[in-house]
Amino acid sequence: MTDLSDKTIFLVDDDKDFCFLIKMMLKKTKVKLLFAYNGEEAIQFMDKQATQGIDIDLILLDIQMPLISGYTVIDLFKKRYPELPVMAVTAFGMIGEREKCIQSGFDEYLSKPFEESDLVILINRLLNPES
Repeated sequence: MTDLSDKTIFLVDDDKDFCFLIKMMLKKTKVKLLFAYNGEEAIQFMDKQATQGIDIDLILLDIQMPLISGYTVIDLFKKRYPELPVMAVTAFGMIGEREKCIQSGFDEYLSKPFEESDLVILINRLLNPES
């Protein structure tokens, strides 16, 4: 299993059960996981993270959330943090959705449900693009 103990992933998803599932899927990697449960929380957290010295290596971002959609959040994040990789993780897996996500600024796309191995492969690809 991949050792991600030196990495921090910020998961933004309104489904707390899904957040727990991701935590269990990534437990073996030893990655540090931080959570927000809607777009507004995510924006507030990222605004604070710079002043608090929290280094985020990757964001996993749901698209359909209450208050602020993932598309609005990605637009803001890519303006403020252009080098920070962001992966769409969504149950909204319609035809053309992946392309829409990539065009909107997401670096990768994963449709729910998915296998643990697929999640880890994409995370590794985003965290280690030279590999």
